[in-house]
Amino acid sequence: MYKLHNIFPTPILHFAFSKHKEYFFEDIQKSERVPPGWNCSINSSYPFITKNDLFINKKKAECLKNDLLLEIKELFKSSNIPSNISFNGGLWYNIYHKNQNQERHNHLNTHNGRNFWSGIYYNKNSSPTTFYPLSLMHRTSKFDGYENSIVKDSFYDYVNIDVNDGDVIIFPPYLEHEVILNKNFSDEMRVTFSFNIIMK
Repeated sequence: MYKLHNIFPTPILHFAFSKHKEYFFEDIQKSERVPPGWNCSINSSYPFITKNDLFINKKKAECLKNDLLLEIKELFKSSNIPSNISFNGGLWYNIYHKNQNQERHNHLNTHNGRNFWSGIYYNKNSSPTTFYPLSLMHRTSKFDGYENSIVKDSFYDYVNIDVNDGDVIIFPPYLEHEVILNKNFSDEMRVTFSFNIIMK
């Protein structure tokens, strides 16, 4: 008889956004709008959606922001997580077409204060975000056949979270992640909305 202690787990909260069907977007042509300092091919409104944005108007963006924040607060309350929160500077969208990507990054260093959580709302043509562990020191203990052992979860170099359109994931801002260049993306656009959460 034995016990397995999975210590220091990394929390990722995952839920279905109840108002997802209210936020439908027509496909737009592939374009590139890469924020300063990013090293990728993407159409992004980072760090926030401006009032004259051509993809989503100001009113719809504000409604989306408020609806997401309300559901996150409810989730936090029911999970005994502090819910006196707000978005840190709003939210932004990332639009991907075939051969577009976002490089590996975290959300620790943002323009406006320390983030408590970060999140992604998968709006259209969802595909996984790839997350990475804080350290690769686990490789020193890796052994052949670990995939079939009880400790396999301790040896992943990365994890892809399966998501569907309408899903939202909340994760610690220190967790590195990326959208890997996928030449098999369809010509239809992939849309996500990202945000950071701060304590009030």
